[in-house]
Amino acid sequence: MSSDRTDRAPLGVLMLGAVLGALVGAWIARELWLQNQAGRPLNARQGLRIAWVVLKAMRQLTNLG
Repeated sequence: MSSDRTDRAPLGVLMLGAVLGALVGAWIARELWLQNQAGRPLNARQGLRIAWVVLKAMRQLTNLG
């Protein structure tokens, strides 16, 4: 193991990713709750689309460094 800091992401980038992830998660939960309250529960296609968008966002965040 090296003590080189070049192989680690800066703390600020990690914190930004965590905050953005929390905001996106809260937004998705709110949208799902509102949709359920309106009597339109989530269907399978919408669930897969949300999972795909979250997966793409996570992949982009991990490729920042």
